[in-house]
Amino acid sequence: MYRLLYCTLLVILLCAKGLFCYSQTVNNCDGITISGNTGAIYSFSDYESQMTGATITDALAVQYNPNSSTCSGWSLRVRATDNFTNGANFVAPQYISLRFNRVSQGSPTASEIGVSNTDYSLNTSDVTLIGNSNAAFSDYTEHKFDMVIQGGNHLLVPSGTYTSSLIFTLYNQNNQAVSTVTIPVAFQVQITTNNSFTMLLQNGAEMVNMVFNTVNDYSSEKSVNIANGLKVLASAPYQVIVKTSTDVLTSSTSSATIPVNTISIEATQSTATSAGISVYTRQLSVNEQVLINTTNPLDSSQQMVEYNLRYAISANTTTLMQPSGRYSVNIIFVVLPQ
Repeated sequence: MYRLLYCTLLVILLCAKGLFCYSQTVNNCDGITISGNTGAIYSFSDYESQMTGATITDALAVQYNPNSSTCSGWSLRVRATDNFTNGANFVAPQYISLRFNRVSQGSPTASEIGVSNTDYSLNTSDVTLIGNSNAAFSDYTEHKFDMVIQGGNHLLVPSGTYTSSLIFTLYNQNNQAVSTVTIPVAFQVQITTNNSFTMLLQNGAEMVNMVFNTVNDYSSEKSVNIANGLKVLASAPYQVIVKTSTDVLTSSTSSATIPVNTISIEATQSTATSAGISVYTRQLSVNEQVLINTTNPLDSSQQMVEYNLRYAISANTTTLMQPSGRYSVNIIFVVLPQ
């Protein structure tokens, strides 16, 4: 027992002299710095690519300069400073993810680190890309990351360059920030205007209000009719697609929601019926649905067509039994060539 006690005291005394604490002093990561850069800017050029999204391989790189510090047990985290913006227009950062791709220079290797190739969605708070590395740096090292941009309605924004700044921070094993670098990241939306097609919402179709105030409002069908609410100018066959931004109408005053398929939309030609044009009634949905379809060839009477729009909710619809408030959703119309 006394020999054991003596050895324990000896270790404590030697640590106090800095003999056995050397590895801890090195592992605080003092002196290590990180830097970074980005690659080519990706550009969305059409509706299909906006809906599909994109993965940009080696979109950005992070470099580590150990400066003689091994820095084991380190972590790398990232946060976005704000939305990806272009003037007043923006795409929220949660639609963009980063994915570790490879160690392009230096060591340790990816397997030695224990890093995964998981997609991590960006946020304005720290997101861990690499947590508690199993190995320390031995020299100058570079990591490549892919950027994954989720496709969807959030990319239906005006053309331009959408930019944000990403703050990368290296933490030591004690969760202390060691070094930080800010890297500007961007993508483009460059939709080429197709002069063959023009579509316009008009005559109040930009904002549709359906008011329920009385018992009769609920017991009878409620509808809103907009004459000439949609105008299409085209010199080639087309489809008009309709969909909603989300699958529910959300309340401005509570967490209650109403399914969008509670509402139907109907298109009819407002002028004399032209052959080769088909119009439909659809229940609103977050999925794409054909509302108007034209076939070859388009004659002169079809190159400018106005359509009436009718929104309706059936009588005694139980999904409307929600707390009072204003419920809303965005309806998206897209004209596509055939």
